[in-house]
Amino acid sequence: MNDVLVGIDIGTTHCKIGLFDVKGCLIDVVRYVNRVYNNGDGYYYDPEEIWQSVEQGLIKVLSSAGRDKLVAIGITSMAETGLLVSTEDGRSYTPFIPWFDMRATEKVRFIQEKIRQLDVFSKTGLRVSYKHGLPKLIWLKDKKGELPLNVKWLSAADYIAFKLTGVMATDYTLAARTFAYDLENNKWNDELISTMGIRVNIFPKVVESGTSIGFLKGEMLSKLRLAGDIPVCICGHDHLCAAFGAGVVTLGTVLDSMGTAETLVGVTPSRRLRETEWNTGFSFGKHVVEGYYFWMGGLPASGGSVEWIRSMMSDPPLNYDDLSELLAHAPQGPTGILYFPYLAGGSSPVSSIPLEGAFVGLKRSHKRHDVAKAILEGAAYEVEYMRQVAEENLNVEMNNIIAVGGGVQNKYWLNIKANVFSRPIKVIAMPEVALMGAAFLAALKTGYFSSVEEVYQGINTETHIVYPDDDLSALYRRQYKRYAQFQKYLKQYYTSI
Repeated sequence: MNDVLVGIDIGTTHCKIGLFDVKGCLIDVVRYVNRVYNNGDGYYYDPEEIWQSVEQGLIKVLSSAGRDKLVAIGITSMAETGLLVSTEDGRSYTPFIPWFDMRATEKVRFIQEKIRQLDVFSKTGLRVSYKHGLPKLIWLKDKKGELPLNVKWLSAADYIAFKLTGVMATDYTLAARTFAYDLENNKWNDELISTMGIRVNIFPKVVESGTSIGFLKGEMLSKLRLAGDIPVCICGHDHLCAAFGAGVVTLGTVLDSMGTAETLVGVTPSRRLRETEWNTGFSFGKHVVEGYYFWMGGLPASGGSVEWIRSMMSDPPLNYDDLSELLAHAPQGPTGILYFPYLAGGSSPVSSIPLEGAFVGLKRSHKRHDVAKAILEGAAYEVEYMRQVAEENLNVEMNNIIAVGGGVQNKYWLNIKANVFSRPIKVIAMPEVALMGAAFLAALKTGYFSSVEEVYQGINTETHIVYPDDDLSALYRRQYKRYAQFQKYLKQYYTSI
């Protein structure tokens, strides 16, 4: 009999349930598509559909466990997606309102008029956005006239944990994404919540990321054919669970999550958030590892730029093999084209400016492969810009870069990035790092592992290093300086209009 762990990840596109052994080997994983609906008010997910996916997925992956012993269940999810649930009968009072739904945009302006933004940032680590839970609750209150006394606001991970245990709670990484949590004092920001006309107790209790909120209830034990006390843990924000799974738990280590959007997550000492942090444009919060904060920046259309150029160059779009073959014809070194990857707005350091994508330096001599390569270069330059902003403002050298996500399959892109960064990139082949992070964080916080160090000593996942070429890197560093200069011009232009 072996020990096994379960991770659950409620993402924007898929609900995933994974079974791991204690060395990090993915034994089994199932994925279900999270269908998105629109009811006229905006987009939503059906909570019962998502719950049924989780229940079916647990039954399936645990059938792979045989007589193995389940140590813990760790749950992670997209951050700002939430719903109201009845405390009396456990039924959903609203559907899930996803992070990307913009119905609460007007409520952001309402909040901004009532607060001193820097003061509230010092507590929340955030600039208010339509994504966050508090503006969504204000929208719901205005829509319905009043909110019932017997409901709680739960994130996606919180809701699944409630369905498994009957306990309503959240962790501090998900609590923080409501814009209603006070990081400095580790409690709900009562004054801010009340000022917005929302009752404070609409939010659940907050626990440390990864700690058990309770055990699988009897009904679930029976369905899953399990026995004993199986701890269920809310492990938090999916990007932070991915950071934990990838080993981004020390100063100077940065997670580069390469997907349709690209996210950088770094580690910083716990700190009072003031104007310096505000000026970075990043969001901040408590890391899942005790004693640290994280900083987070994002580029909305990184891999999205690759998808765009695939469709622009061919109808139907170029497949990935054809794109790789096209890129293989490009000469080594910078193309000389500067691409600014702002198809969905700017990255976190400049997200307040309504930037749009641009090419600079196109010539008649440029070929299709040059333009395709320039897309990869531009996304790499922008991520390097984010890394430098973090390094310069937070006084931490960010030299240890760990890459995960679908983009790591593009070796050509990784080579460009290593040359732009002038630093090696550690690549983790494991496709389900957030799932693994949730599972292992739950095992750590419930006492299966005695320390963070013990977790990583035992994990045996496939990795490799992509090293920069010194000569090419020198050329790319010069080109990056041109990129940074033209970026200033773009900011000035779009600010003026």
